[in-house]
Amino acid sequence: MQLKNNIFLWLFPAAFVPLTILGLGATAWMEQRSLALIDADMTRSLASIGAAIERRLLVERDIVSGLAGVPEVVRLRDALRAVERGGSVASAETARAQLNRFLETFQSVRVSLDTVRLLDRNGNTLVKVYDAQHVEASFDGLGSLTYAEAEPDDPAFANELAALLPDETATILLPRSMFVAGRRGRMPLYNTVRPLADDEGTLAFLTTDPPLGPFNRVLAVTPRAHDATLMIVENGSPTTDRDGVVLYDDAGDIDLWSVRADAVDLESHYPRLAAQQRLQSAGIFDDDERASRVYFQEFLPYPDRLTSWLLVLQIDRDRLIEPFQRVRMGIGAGLLATLLLTLLLARRAARQIARPILQLTSGLTAFGGGDRDRRLTLQGPDEIRAAGEAFNRMQVSLQTAEHERDQAMVAQYRSRRLASLGQMAAGIAHEISNPVNTILSLTTLIERDLPADATTIRADVASIREECERAAKTVHSILNFSRDIGGDVARFGAAAWLHDTLSLAEKECRACGVAVAVTVDNDCLLEGDYNLLQRALRNLLENASQASPPGGIVEIRLWGDGVHCHVDVMDRGPGLDEVQVDRAFDPFFTTKSEGQGSGLGLSISQGIVQHHGGEVELRNREGGGAVARILLPIADAPAADVDAIGAGEP
Repeated sequence: MQLKNNIFLWLFPAAFVPLTILGLGATAWMEQRSLALIDADMTRSLASIGAAIERRLLVERDIVSGLAGVPEVVRLRDALRAVERGGSVASAETARAQLNRFLETFQSVRVSLDTVRLLDRNGNTLVKVYDAQHVEASFDGLGSLTYAEAEPDDPAFANELAALLPDETATILLPRSMFVAGRRGRMPLYNTVRPLADDEGTLAFLTTDPPLGPFNRVLAVTPRAHDATLMIVENGSPTTDRDGVVLYDDAGDIDLWSVRADAVDLESHYPRLAAQQRLQSAGIFDDDERASRVYFQEFLPYPDRLTSWLLVLQIDRDRLIEPFQRVRMGIGAGLLATLLLTLLLARRAARQIARPILQLTSGLTAFGGGDRDRRLTLQGPDEIRAAGEAFNRMQVSLQTAEHERDQAMVAQYRSRRLASLGQMAAGIAHEISNPVNTILSLTTLIERDLPADATTIRADVASIREECERAAKTVHSILNFSRDIGGDVARFGAAAWLHDTLSLAEKECRACGVAVAVTVDNDCLLEGDYNLLQRALRNLLENASQASPPGGIVEIRLWGDGVHCHVDVMDRGPGLDEVQVDRAFDPFFTTKSEGQGSGLGLSISQGIVQHHGGEVELRNREGGGAVARILLPIADAPAADVDAIGAGEP
């Protein structure tokens, strides 16, 4: 509708497009402002997490520094110097036993303290205490004292110990051969170490393993703004097998315990983050693949080492922009509602102005295209309504004329077809009549020449004569039908007529290998030519038998509705297609093989039934097969006439 479109184009852009642009622009500005505030919060969160980690590491350094000055540690240090000068080993063993007892007591009070070791200057374990229990020194070495663990046999480790400054707390990684917190494997955090020295130099080293459990708790309870997930990566380590190792990851369910047995590499775990941290030590970026906003910052956990950690916080980006997406969806919904409202207003305006004319135009176009059933109900001025009423009257008149024309054409076609059938029936009847009469004459001559005791042959000849007489009677009836002669008209019971016809058709049905099941709902009184109607029914029975599969059943049902007598012949054959339904009653039309059918059966049957004021109908049967129905008018006579006629011949 051009008018409706014009009205819409006037209303919509002028009123609502500027408001939509303003709303979307304000939403975009608010979103950027909100992201800036969130970025500031997340940067502060990273700093807070780094401070919490630094405080916890400082606690370990303070503990080791304090333990280095307790009398038991100093006593063992001095005993080691005495043994080195050739003194008694027993005093050193006594000092070791005293230190074991002290550390056991200290660990039972300070439960967060993990494994404590005292190493000699070569890195051999003289004292080892964990879980408030000391490990017996049972390993022999090159020195005069036994060891609590096997010798590490790691020259690099011994050199790293020797490079430590006396009485300065530092960090170090113990060899993998040593038990770490009761397990072997990678230690996610460095051990804290304190060299024990006197005036002559360093004699031993006091070390503690990092308490992974308390560290995990610190990381777990550290506040994360906006439900962010934390990840910690060791970065810039001089040891290649530790560089890029993921130490902690909320999203990947990795903590400081699990990383020891199964370290995850950042390059394979998160290549996008690995690429970003190579470019800068701190930053923010959006990861579209993970639908997240990522914040990272480099952190130095160990004062004496260049090894750094990468602290990473990730936020679900959809949650950040969800409020603004809802605002945009609201604007979109408002825009859609406005669009619909504008269309409604434009449609209403157009309806008041142009709809009646458009309806009339549409009706005329549809009528010209073949739509004969469309009626117009117009509103508007009286002149337009009058034009619509005139169009409707013209349409009804044309439909009535077309219907009468179609009925006349059908009737004319049927008349021509029946006329051709009558001419054909007359020719066939004349051709059959002479052979039948000849056979009758020959049977008479044969009977004269038969001896008196030829009983069986006489019976056969009598059967031949009987069938010939029946054929002659049928030919006579066909000739009468072809001349529009009514034949022998009589009244008879439909049930008896049906059973007589079945006895005649029994041979054909048996030859096709089918059985016949008869149902008589109620009997009817018919009036007409008994033999001609038998011929019509036999044709339908023959067709049903030939269409049924071997071993099948042809069902026949007789019933009346007070006006017509119905005889339904039902099979379970292949049914009828559209061509067969349309041409089934055409003379010489057949679907049988050449030589097996003339195509006259249904035509003759229809002619016979129509001659008696009835009709033959064909349709497909539910579940497969076809139904042929004979409709005959019920004779207007008392029911007693049926008993009087009975099953005999008319």
